[in-house]
Formats: sequence, C-alpha cells, structure tokens
Amino acid sequence: PTPTPLAPLSFSTVRTQVNPPSQVQFSFSLRDGDKNTLVLPAEEIQAATQIFERGPGTGGWQEIDYSETSFFVHTVVNYALEIVFVLDFTNSMARISLPDGRGGIEAMLDSFRSGLSSLPDAHRVGVVEFHDRNVDPAILSNITTDREAILKAVDDFAGSAFDPGSSRVWDSVETASSLFTTPAANPNVVKALVFFSDGRDTSSLRTRSVAGTIATKLGIQLYAVGVGEVFEEEPLEAMVVATGGAYYPVKDLTRLKDQLEVLVHDLRGQYIVNYITLRRQGSYRTRIQITLKDMAGTFDSKSLNTAAFYGSDSVGRISVDPPSVDRGQALATFFVRAMHVPRNITRFRFKVDTEKPVEIKLIPQKGGGLLEGWEVSGPDALGYHEVSSDTPLEFGNFGLLFQVTISQITRDLVGLPLEFDNSIYSGGKGFEFASWGYIAFQSDRDGNLEIYVMRADGSLQTRLTDNKAEDMDPAWSPDGASIAFSSNRDGDHEIFVMKANGSRQTQLTRNTAEDLYPAWSPDGTLIAFSSKRKGNHEIYVMNADGTKPKRLTNNTAEDLYPAWSPDGTLITFSSKRDGNFEIYTMKADGTEQTRITTNSAEDLHPAWSPDGKLIAFTTKRDGNYEVYVMNPNGSGPTNVTNHKDSFSGPAWSPHGRFLAFDSNKDANYEIYVMGLDNLRPTRVTNSAAQERNAAWQW
Repeated sequence: PTPTPLAPLSFSTVRTQVNPPSQVQFSFSLRDGDKNTLVLPAEEIQAATQIFERGPGTGGWQEIDYSETSFFVHTVVNYALEIVFVLDFTNSMARISLPDGRGGIEAMLDSFRSGLSSLPDAHRVGVVEFHDRNVDPAILSNITTDREAILKAVDDFAGSAFDPGSSRVWDSVETASSLFTTPAANPNVVKALVFFSDGRDTSSLRTRSVAGTIATKLGIQLYAVGVGEVFEEEPLEAMVVATGGAYYPVKDLTRLKDQLEVLVHDLRGQYIVNYITLRRQGSYRTRIQITLKDMAGTFDSKSLNTAAFYGSDSVGRISVDPPSVDRGQALATFFVRAMHVPRNITRFRFKVDTEKPVEIKLIPQKGGGLLEGWEVSGPDALGYHEVSSDTPLEFGNFGLLFQVTISQITRDLVGLPLEFDNSIYSGGKGFEFASWGYIAFQSDRDGNLEIYVMRADGSLQTRLTDNKAEDMDPAWSPDGASIAFSSNRDGDHEIFVMKANGSRQTQLTRNTAEDLYPAWSPDGTLIAFSSKRKGNHEIYVMNADGTKPKRLTNNTAEDLYPAWSPDGTLITFSSKRDGNFEIYTMKADGTEQTRITTNSAEDLHPAWSPDGKLIAFTTKRDGNYEVYVMNPNGSGPTNVTNHKDSFSGPAWSPHGRFLAFDSNKDANYEIYVMGLDNLRPTRVTNSAAQERNAAWQW
C-alpha cells in the first residue's frame, strides 16, 4: 500500500552557532502546517532526529557516526532564555471592567504573576511599563533571576500614584529591546519580548515597523498579546511572526491568564540540537531531519569551515550567566553552565575565591540541570568544593551545573571568582572558564574618551560615562564598588569617582592644574595620583573623599603612574628624574624613594601582582613598548609580550594569573588579556577606536 504522506514540519527562527571543540549547534522552533508552535519533550524530538553532513568527498548527504560522537536535543529549559515583559498601565486598560470585578490592569498583573511563576529559576526576566504619552517608558526591573525583586518592583509601581494616560507601546518595545544580553556576552541566549496591545498607539515616537526592525536586528522574538478588539490585527500579527515570535488574541479578558500561560508554555517549544563534528578540515553543510509519527521536516545549514572551530574535545568549556544582584538581601546569584563536557567526567572540583559566605546548589533536571543526584561536599581546608558521581556525564552534553550564591554583597557589579581544579583529571582533560571578573577601560569609540566596563572575556561592554569631555585612567576601589578616574569636564583634568555602574559621579579634586592617574590604597581609604599643581607632575595622596591632599615627591622631573603594593606599605611610580623614565618605589609616606630599574629606555606604568611578588611594567628597552615583569627590587626583568608591536599599560587579574594591557597589534589600540602560563595575548575588544588603560576587578 502507498504510505500516507507526512504533514510538513517547518523550522522557524533557526540560529547556527559553532564553538571549539568542533561543536555545532542549531536552535530553532518547530511549527506544524498551521504554523502552531510544536511543544514536545526533548527526548521525543531527539528520538526523531537524524543528522547528516555533506562536503568534499562525501558524495552527498552522509549520516554522522553515532558510535563515534554524540548529539543532544535540549529544550529552552537547558539554555539561556531572557524574557522582557512590557506591561500596559494606560487608561484604556484601566477602564476595562471584567465580570469578576477586576479591572484590566489587575487582570494583566494576575496573568503576569502566573506566567512569571511558571518559568524555570535560571531564566532571566525584565519588566518595562508604559502609561502616558508625557512620560517615557520606564524600566521597572532590569533582567534578573530574582523573582521576588521583580514582583516587588511591579507591585510598587502598580501601587504608586501614576496617572493612566495614552499609549506608547512601540517606544516601550524599543526600551525593552535595550535590556537584553548582547551577542558578545552570550551568543546562545534566546531573547523573547512579550507585550500587551490593542493595536493602537497614539503617542509613540517610533512606529510599529521601526519597533519590529529593531527587534529583528537584535535577534529578539516578539510575542504580542492582543487585548480585546485589536486595531489592525493582521499587521500586528505579521510583525511578531516575522521575528520568530507569535500572536495571542485575547478578546475575553477573563481568559488573559490562561492565554499568557499558553504563551509561556510555547516558549518551551524551542530546541537546541548540539553535536561534535568529527571533521577537522574542509567546508561541510549539516542537515537536521526530524521525522515524527505524522510530520516530517528538514533544515540544511550553510557551509561551515570545520577547521575554524576545531579543537581538542578533551577540554571542556564552562560559562556563567550574568549575575542577579539583590542589594536588599545583599546576595549575588550566578548560574554556572557546561558548554561542552569531555568524556568520562565524574567530578568537578572548584573554589569560589572570596571570604564572603558562599552557597552551592545543584540545578534539578527539570530546570535544565545535568548534576541532579550528584554528591556535593566542601569546602575543604583549601576552600574547594567537590561535586561527584559514579556515573559520568555524557560526552558532548551541555546544560546547567550549579547555582552559586554569594552573601554580604555591597555592590551591583559583581564577578564570580570561580576557579576549577583541573589537576583531578588525566589525559589532558580539564575545563576552561572564561569569567575572570570585570575590566574597566577608556575608549573614544563614541567620539571622545569615555570610561567603559566589560567582563574580562570582552562581553557585556557598557559605557559608564557620557559627556563631551575626556574621561580616562579608570581605577577600581579595592571592594569593587567604585571607580576613580580623571576628567577634564571642568576645563582641566581632575580626579572623579563614581559607582561601578556609572552612577553618582563626584569630583574629588578642584584646582587649575592637571590631576591624573588615580590609584586606591589597598584599604580603600586613600587615593594616590599625579598632579601638576606645583609646575610639574608629582605624586600626591589624599583621602578617598578628596580631602587632605599631600605631596609625596618633590623634584623638577615628571613623576607619574603611582601604584600601591598589596600590603599598602609602598607606592611604585615612574620618574624622569635621572634623565629618562625609570621605576621607583617609596614608602607610603613618601620617604625612602629608591630607583629599581636602570637602563637608557623608558620604563612606565608599574603594576603590582596581587600577591606582591612581581611588578609588571611597560618598557621601551627592546625598541618598541613591551610588557615586562620583575621582582619588587627590580631584579629578574622578563619580557612577557615579546612582539614587534607595542604593548603597554599592564593590569593584573585579581587572582594574579593573567595580565591585561593595550596593544596596537591589530592596527589600533585594543585591550588584550594574556595568561602568564601560556603567554598568548587574546584580544577582548574589537572596534575602530582606541581602547586603553585597562583596570581589573572581580
């Protein structure tokens, strides 16, 4: 008999991602012939999936060898999902009266709370509101995993004395689009924006078309909840479907909660197919074929250059989601993920290098976790935690490992000082972990010098200052809560300080001379800096609030770039008093000034290692600027960059195993990071501007 033809199964919003070691990933939604989202368990999709490759010498599509490699299908619960809700507090919602006595705004909030509660803990949520044409859309909550903080922010606004007015939904979509994690921070994150609309927008500066274009450009899926009788319903639906999202009409608002639950359920109908290709060179295409009982469909990728992402599959990769910080509870929460698991992994040994209280919590399987049922122990005498099992993880798998919560947090910008112990593995196995805290730096990418901050892997690049003056020379406070910098915004360069998120920018010095290069004392009570207030640059020190400035050096030469020793007893600086710039040290009160380098080239930018055993510095003794390290007495100088291009401005990572610096290696100055164990510089900024003066902090 002739078999019954299978109904079409279509792939929607397909994204391709390749990563070392030879990892190929496809994320997508599945839709049936009526364009409805297909929501099935991951194991059912995996059982229905076949993977083929086609390239030079294959003679057509060739199925991968499942005995040699492995593939996985996971739902959205296993990877990073960010959702921003746009809530409508306008007069049109306020005037709705439901048979059960609720108003439209109350019904919207009830449905929002229900949808929020059904999301997995690791999914990150933000909220934006709009309520009147005279008031810009407001961010009620930046993206976070802290559900209590989200609900409190929404409830606080709902209970405030706002006046419901006219609609600005398209402006709100633009505001909400700005909250999502950038591709540089996490190229695998799925971004969904949920908004309520009756199709009318009387007051936005943006149009529906522009809002849709912004979302498409940023890779955001739009999900619209059409409330009541929707104006121009078809164009609204077409707009959201074009982004890979969906439209949910709710003519009966008593059903709003149910429909939003359907929407959240449909968000789970997104899948990742992940496999390790065995190809080491050549361009190959991949075909994903899914055959269910009554539906079938295929997706063919573009050619992928396998040599470009080949790597040893014995090296696993670990990532961490951006933290959620609850200042009220003084907590920072991090979700740690395995992006690739090598073969036969039965143990993880790691420590969180902080004196603050730390809690480790495994993620359950239903929340996307890989380690449910594993044993957790520690910390031991060396501060290490261990997670172990008799059953190894599957080779090539990926997903959530554990949640780290750090207590007694006093700042908003927090890095995770996580260190994995790879000595427990043999055969070259181990894990790479790329989140080493935050780097502040200066850049003129927006037309003039401003202060920026980023994670040390180059992700989450954020501008902190924004004015027409030069803002430069960032320096972290020891607790990471503040950044000192110099700025000429009042006509000449002065020392300023701001919170690590860029808020509360405060001027500390006030004189007609140039003040530059601030450096905090290890206890955070003092700031050293270089000032020209006596005719030439000298080293000064002042209280951290700018009071009681005191000159420490006094000569006719230039004294620049002060840096404190980790114990606070010494200040290192660069001085031209002996004819060319050399590195000097002095006691913190300015006494016992001693030269520790002696050569005919410039020695600049000294920086102490966190353990006080080394000083990194910039030198021109090889003809171009290079970064050297030496002992604190100046002995044992060693070139660690050793390149024909210029490298300068070293800054140590908080654990002392990496250096950041700027280099013109790629035509313009960019920030690079280099491990002292491999001496291979890695560029972490990439723009046509000049990025310089890195400063590193957890």
